[in-house]
Amino acid sequence: GRDFTATGWLIRDANGHLISSGCAKLQKSYLALQAEALGFLYALQVVWIQGHRCVYFEGDNMELVKLINTMGDHVKLGTLLYDIRQWMRKLPLVSLAHVNREKNAAADVLSNRVSSINSLYQTFTIPPAWLVNYLYYPFTI
Repeated sequence: GRDFTATGWLIRDANGHLISSGCAKLQKSYLALQAEALGFLYALQVVWIQGHRCVYFEGDNMELVKLINTMGDHVKLGTLLYDIRQWMRKLPLVSLAHVNREKNAAADVLSNRVSSINSLYQTFTIPPAWLVNYLYYPFTI
């Protein structure tokens, strides 16, 4: 029922320590899968802009992870999968794995925060207090 799609992301180093995080208001989506694809595309662009080139992505939408990893197609996603693959090709070392929703709790908290911001996006290099309890829900690499 909103006029935008909310997304949240976290970027961690190889030891699991938070480098940055953020949330954004994206274009309106009409399907949950489309919202997930828009969010992943935005995350790809964020890591590129921040200069990261070797990235291990985790997402909690198994259908999207499978579509991306198997080079699948989905008629309702239009060119989103093509755009995602183009951005992934820019990264010399990239992978995408499925994680359970609990492990993705911090990103969910960030995406829920979007409704309370007055701008299109917000980024954090130091985690805000309301996010800290969700950051290290048993994090393992």
